[in-house]
Amino acid sequence: MFNQARLLYATSSLKKYFRTTLVRSIFASSHSAKNFTSADALPNEAPVVIIGAGPTGLTLSLLLSRLGVQSLLLERSKELTSHPQAHFVNNRTMEIFRPLDGLADEIALKSPPLHEWRRFIYCESLAGHTFGTVDHFETEYKPISPVGVAHLAQHRLLPLLLTRTQQFQNTSPVTFGQEVVGFSQVTGGVEVTVQSATKHKHKIRCRHLVAADGASSLIRRQAGIPLEGEPKLQHLINVHFHCRTLPSALQGRAAAMLYFVFNTEVVMVLVCHNFQQGEFVAQIPYFPPNQQPEDFTEERCRSMILSALGHKAPLEILEIRPWTMSAEVARDFDQGRVLLAGDAAHMFPPAGGFGMNTGIQDAHNLAWKLAALEQGWGGTRLLGTYTSERRQIAQANSVLSLANYQDALKVPAVLGLHPDAADLLVKGTSQGPMAMAPREVQRALFEAGAAAGRAQLAPTPLRQLREARVRSILSAGEALRLNFPHEDLGFCYAAGALLRDPTAPATPLPASSRTQEYTSSTRPGARLPHCDLTTSEGTVVSTLDLIDGHTLGLQLWVGGTSPAATAWLEAVQAVRRDCPVPVSTVQVEPPGSRPTAPRVSGTAEADIVVQDAGTWSLVREVPEEGALLVRPDGHIGWRSSGRGYGGEAASAVQLQSMLRRAFAAVSGN
Repeated sequence: MFNQARLLYATSSLKKYFRTTLVRSIFASSHSAKNFTSADALPNEAPVVIIGAGPTGLTLSLLLSRLGVQSLLLERSKELTSHPQAHFVNNRTMEIFRPLDGLADEIALKSPPLHEWRRFIYCESLAGHTFGTVDHFETEYKPISPVGVAHLAQHRLLPLLLTRTQQFQNTSPVTFGQEVVGFSQVTGGVEVTVQSATKHKHKIRCRHLVAADGASSLIRRQAGIPLEGEPKLQHLINVHFHCRTLPSALQGRAAAMLYFVFNTEVVMVLVCHNFQQGEFVAQIPYFPPNQQPEDFTEERCRSMILSALGHKAPLEILEIRPWTMSAEVARDFDQGRVLLAGDAAHMFPPAGGFGMNTGIQDAHNLAWKLAALEQGWGGTRLLGTYTSERRQIAQANSVLSLANYQDALKVPAVLGLHPDAADLLVKGTSQGPMAMAPREVQRALFEAGAAAGRAQLAPTPLRQLREARVRSILSAGEALRLNFPHEDLGFCYAAGALLRDPTAPATPLPASSRTQEYTSSTRPGARLPHCDLTTSEGTVVSTLDLIDGHTLGLQLWVGGTSPAATAWLEAVQAVRRDCPVPVSTVQVEPPGSRPTAPRVSGTAEADIVVQDAGTWSLVREVPEEGALLVRPDGHIGWRSSGRGYGGEAASAVQLQSMLRRAFAAVSGN
């Protein structure tokens, strides 16, 4: 998926980051956003109100600010969460973060070194017997992105996002201690009711309300938008803890991102957020009604974790919290001027790491559309494409995450811990005649049955046979994976702010499969493929770097210096005279040609670059006389071969007609 050299690609751009951004963060704590003590101190109106200071909400606030759109972010809590939660940052999310004041660079540098998280380990305990290991980076992948994936816990990512919003704090404040308790849709907007910690209420009027308020979203429930999918797949207790002596105790053993622990005392997953600091989260399954969160006291959790570590050492338990795993997607992502994003719109099993990444990509899709509406060139249909595009992706990621969860159950099933057995045990100890028994009796019987099931994990000849089967599953790649390049970078919007290519098949890109690698495409809806280009100054950049996160507009990419390229530039200039949609042009010249300075003709500007080693011609999928229309989020909105219906070169009138139709489709007009 990326070569290891690209994992720390950040050196030159990081210098710029330290010069411009880090100085600000020295003087502003990570929680230095406005913390109003009274709701009355809030403004009375804002163009966009965002609820929730999680990864989705903060990303949306930052992207809107960079596009010149003011917003107000309201967070119920008094500060950012300190719980790790999500931790895997995939390629597409890192690409979104790349232009945000060195954010991708800083994430890459703050992530633990790759050798500490490249593996999943299946074991009896961290210090004990290992059943098998999966290395997710043993293959050197071709460069399909200018940036690699990262492993940084959410509670470390959020301050980086919040710090970057500080430069816009006067126009787009991020506020804490403000709870949204209701809303109503009114003519031309939404009226939001906010309550402070002192119970004072205040009403704020906005043109659009974005609910990024999490899985239990109040806005989603008040809007009456139902969830569809699989609720309550599993109940878990998350225990955030430090064991600072563990790294030295495990010296000589390979480290991992995930440890799947199976022994006669406990079954759990340990998520290693920072091996050298001994920071982990234990995910312990529990089974209501026989077990309840209050049964998992700090003392009990400590005992279970020590059994999983296989190392008697001091533990610092920071937080114990229950959560319920589900695979659900909201039926709609919008209702009038109210929009859902992130966990408010979709919830997945963590297997595959799609939850946070999908939410951040929701924000990326939504930001340019809200900005286009605020700037007056987005049409009435544009905002509706948010649901048609992002819900399709959320549904696909939900299906994939559910399949990944089932894959994660293969190893325990082979070891004798079949999930159906746990369900039968729950029913047998809490239903039928047992329904009348006291809960203490139900719990005792359940835990005795669970202990009998775990007894199969004791070292025996039968376990040796089962271990061989585990190793077979792992070596065949049939267990849980980490990298999903096809779904990460290859997802393609089937309908939305785009105009279909009549020469391309009507079906979407191939469905997900366990062996599906990323295949670049320029079909409408796909992400612009990455390849290296050289600017007129001789700087090597990615195709994705030419999409300016500060400037809102479409880009028309044309090839070479042929008459066809000139015809496209002239057509853009002609259409621009009476078209409100801002459009710039990118002209890609053949390999070996000398890049020229940008050409300016009237208000038409062409950024001319030269492709590197002919790679652009291999991925563009249109002839040299063709063109690609790229949206502000880096997805293809339209493409053309540059030919008329009879296969001849399109005339100036035909080119202008094509462009008008494409601009209207992509802008929602």
